[in-house]
Amino acid sequence: MTSLSHDVRTPLASLIGYLEAITDGLVTEAEQQEYLRAAQAKAFELETYIDTLFEWVKLESGERHYHFEATDISELLREIISEWIPRMEQQFSFDIQIPEKELSCMIDTAAFRRIIDNLLENCLKHSRGNRVTIRLFEQDQQVRLEISDNGRGISEQYLPRIFDRLYKGDEARGSKGNGLGLAIVQELVTAHHGEINVCSKLGEGTKFYVTLPK
Repeated sequence: MTSLSHDVRTPLASLIGYLEAITDGLVTEAEQQEYLRAAQAKAFELETYIDTLFEWVKLESGERHYHFEATDISELLREIISEWIPRMEQQFSFDIQIPEKELSCMIDTAAFRRIIDNLLENCLKHSRGNRVTIRLFEQDQQVRLEISDNGRGISEQYLPRIFDRLYKGDEARGSKGNGLGLAIVQELVTAHHGEINVCSKLGEGTKFYVTLPK
């Protein structure tokens, strides 16, 4: 509980600090836009954190209900990525490989969105790289999604526990985050009768890959 409280209060304190600096006239007019962008980033961070907590509570209580329907995940993935690019483009360049043709899959769209959101949030917080590659393609009657970065990577010793609830390995998670994001991803992927795996090398980057039945 102490850790969760700290993780909420830290971005909230930063957000308040940026806004107070503006309203109290402590920054120049030229600096105001920079401070507003920083405040917006902290607001997004706090929103994602709270959404993650609510998602986990629903999963743990059995209140997470799914509505599976045939969905063009090519189009849905493009839509989700377009929402993330403004948050990430100052740090990352993108290599996006999504087929133009319709790629239909039985999914819960809200759950699929949460899967992508959490994987990109994990990349944003922990990668320390400057490039993100997102690939979507068909393979052996399955749909495969890969999200990889060229960041610091993860030590092999941390990989077996990276999807554990509340786990924050020094290199696997760093000091940021609540340790729930990837655990939620695994729960949601499993609910789709899919699989999620990770491969990583220190100094080279990390790749998460999700396979879902068509």
